[in-house]
Amino acid sequence: LWNAYKKIHKFSGVISYFSTQQWTFRNDNTMKLWDKLSPVDRKLFYFNMADLCWRDYFYYHIRGLRVFLVKDPLNTVDVGRKKYIK
Repeated sequence: LWNAYKKIHKFSGVISYFSTQQWTFRNDNTMKLWDKLSPVDRKLFYFNMADLCWRDYFYYHIRGLRVFLVKDPLNTVDVGRKKYIK
């Protein structure tokens, strides 16, 4: 349990600045690039963020954080879920 706490505490310190600020991102250059693509290229290099499935994105994003940042393998998910339910 102590190791889990240390990992969570370290992760909180890493993301605190980014999660406590208000951010505005501009995508003008991306939109200009999209407008210049031919219809064929638009199908090949599809990156329309309006169609992004955020649920799927965060599903894989959180798992990536778990594996690569926290170094916690995905095969421990079921054990953790059982402990959480208790």
